[in-house]
Amino acid sequence: MAPIAQPDVVVKLKGLGSKIVKANLKSINYVVSWTAKGATCFQGAGCVGTNFQVDAVRADGNDEQLFNEITADSATKVSSGETLYQPNSTGVYLIKVYTGVAASNLTWTITFTPAA
Repeated sequence: MAPIAQPDVVVKLKGLGSKIVKANLKSINYVVSWTAKGATCFQGAGCVGTNFQVDAVRADGNDEQLFNEITADSATKVSSGETLYQPNSTGVYLIKVYTGVAASNLTWTITFTPAA
């Protein structure tokens, strides 16, 4: 009897500020979509967009940058985007999210959806 193939699943990550989270990924093509809400705001001087960078750390320890964006310059607007990514092997990856020094209020969602 042949083994039953495991379905490709959507992996959804959520967080606040800079974090390192684990994701179990297959070696398939993913559409990586993201949203981020929040900005660096200064008393009486308004808000500016903040750096939002996400890297995937492979089992061999090498980093692969998934994206590096600047969010909207408003604490209430949602920024978003997407990119393609194919892990080099199946397994647990560390997803490093960096939101900038003064952007600890930035909420984000990152979704790995198997590409059709």
